Amino acid sequence: EFYLNTFNFLFDYTLSEKEIKGVDMKLAIKRMWEMHTVLGRLNLRSQGCEDVVNKLTRVVVSPLYLASKEGRQFIAFTFTLDIKLIKKFHETVKNFLPRCKRNQAVSYGEVYHSAWLNGSTEVRQALETQCIQNLMTHMFVFPRKRQELTHLGQNVFAILSYLHHNRTIAHLSKTLTELYMPLLWRHLRSGNNIERCNAAEVFLDAYPLEKLGSGMAEESAFFDKQHGEMVDLLTDNCHIVRIIAIKGICNKLCSAWGTFPQESVQVLMRNLLALANDGSDSGVRRTLYNSLAVLLLNPESAVYLSRILPGLRDYIHDENEKVRKAFVRLLCSVKNMPDPPIKYWKIVTVNHLASRLELENREVGSELSKLLMSNIYSAEQSIDKFLFRLLNFIEISPQAARKLFQFSDKVLDYKNALRVMLTILLNLRAHVKKKEAENQRPEKEQEEKEERPPVSKRKKRRSVQALQPISENVPGGDEDKENDSSRENDSSKEINSSKENNSSKMSSSSVSEEKQEKDEYSQPG
Repeated sequence: EFYLNTFNFLFDYTLSEKEIKGVDMKLAIKRMWEMHTVLGRLNLRSQGCEDVVNKLTRVVVSPLYLASKEGRQFIAFTFTLDIKLIKKFHETVKNFLPRCKRNQAVSYGEVYHSAWLNGSTEVRQALETQCIQNLMTHMFVFPRKRQELTHLGQNVFAILSYLHHNRTIAHLSKTLTELYMPLLWRHLRSGNNIERCNAAEVFLDAYPLEKLGSGMAEESAFFDKQHGEMVDLLTDNCHIVRIIAIKGICNKLCSAWGTFPQESVQVLMRNLLALANDGSDSGVRRTLYNSLAVLLLNPESAVYLSRILPGLRDYIHDENEKVRKAFVRLLCSVKNMPDPPIKYWKIVTVNHLASRLELENREVGSELSKLLMSNIYSAEQSIDKFLFRLLNFIEISPQAARKLFQFSDKVLDYKNALRVMLTILLNLRAHVKKKEAENQRPEKEQEEKEERPPVSKRKKRRSVQALQPISENVPGGDEDKENDSSRENDSSKEINSSKENNSSKMSSSSVSEEKQEKDEYSQPG
C-alpha cells in the first residue's frame, strides 16, 4: 500500500495539467523511473490497482513523458508489465497518433523498440502481433493527398521507420522480415494505386529485408527478388509510384552502394535514366535529377555517375521550368563536390548553358548564375583573369552575360557587386582613353603638316639673304658673292674694323652720359 500511495502521488504531480509551483516535473519523472522496478511488484490485475492502470494509460500518451529520455523508458517499461495490458496501451497510442506531432511519433518508435528489446519472449510475441504488425497492416491502406501521406499515415510511417533503421540485432531484423512477408508482396502487386504507393514507400525504407540463417543461396535469391521489385516499381503505370521508387532507390544506392551487385546497379541505373524521357508527368523527371544529386554524396556512386551524366546534356532544355531548375541544381551539386570526378562543363558545355541563360527567367536564371558566376568572378582571382573570362563569355553570348549579372543578387553581395562594377568601369575608362589617344595622334600630325606648308628652294635663298647682317650693306657689299676669296677676306676685315669703331664710340658716349647723370643728381635742390 505504501508503494501504491507513492505512485499515485507521483502520478498526480506528473500528469497534472496545471503547473505546480516549486515542483520540477522532469525531476519527478526521473524519480518515477528510479522506482520503476517497484511497479513490477504490483498486481495490476487486482481491483486495488485499477486507478494505477488508468493513470498508466494516461502516462502512455503524456507529452511530458515523451519529451524526456526517462519518460520514454518508463512508457516502454509499462508495455512489459502485463501481456494483457499491451493491447490496451497500444489502442491508446493509436487514438493519440492522429493529433500527435512528428517527433512524438518517432518517440513511440523508440518506445516499441525498447519494449521489444527488454521484454520477455511472451512480451515480444505480443508486441509483434498486437502492435507492430497491426501498424504495418494499417500503413498499407492509409489514404494519400496527391503524393504525400496524411498526417496519421506519416506518424505511423515514422514509427515503422524507426524500427527499420534500428534493427542492429539480427533477431529483430529477421522478425521484421517475417512480419512483412504476408503483407508487403501482396500490396506491391495490388490493383489499387494508393496501396502500391504505400507499399513502395515502406519497402524501400525497410530494404534490405533479410532472411538470416536460411543459407547463402536462399538469401541471394531473396535479394535478387527485392532488386526485381525495384525495377518493377520504376516501370509502374502510376507516376506517383515511379516518383516514390526513384527517391527510395537512389537513397538506398547512396547509403548502401556496396551491397548491390554490379549487374543490379546497371539494370537499376538504366531504368532510372530512361525516366528522363518520361512524358506522363514532369514530376518524374524533376525527381530523377533531384535524386541523382543525392547519389553524388557517395564517392563510389559519384564516380559511376561521372561516366553517364554527359549523356544527359540535352535535357537541360526540358520544356518544364521546374525540371530545368532541378537539372541546373544537379550541375551545382557536381560543382560543389570536394573532389569532383567530372567538371560540370563536361556534362553541359558553356555554349549550351549560355544559350539557356538567354531564354530563362529569374527562377532558373538565378540557379544558372549561381553555377557560372564563381568561374567568372571570385574575390581571390586577379583582375586580368576576371576580365579575360568575362570577355570570353561576352563573346559567346552578350545577352547571357547581361542576364548573368542581372540574376546574381543571390550570388554577389553588395561589396563584391560594387567591386565588379568598379573594375569594369575603370578598365573601360582606361581603354577608351587609350583609343582616344591613338586616334588623336595622326590628327595632330596632319594638323601640323597643314600649318607648315612646304617652302621652295628659291624662297629659301631669298630668306637667307634677308637674314644677312645690316653691316654687309656697306659700299662694295653689293658685289657678287662669286668673287674670289681675297675680296671676301678684305670685306670681312673692313666689317670687323667698323664694328670695333662703332663699339668704341658707343662706349665713350655711354660714359659721358653717366657723368652727366651723376652731375645732375649731385647738384643741390
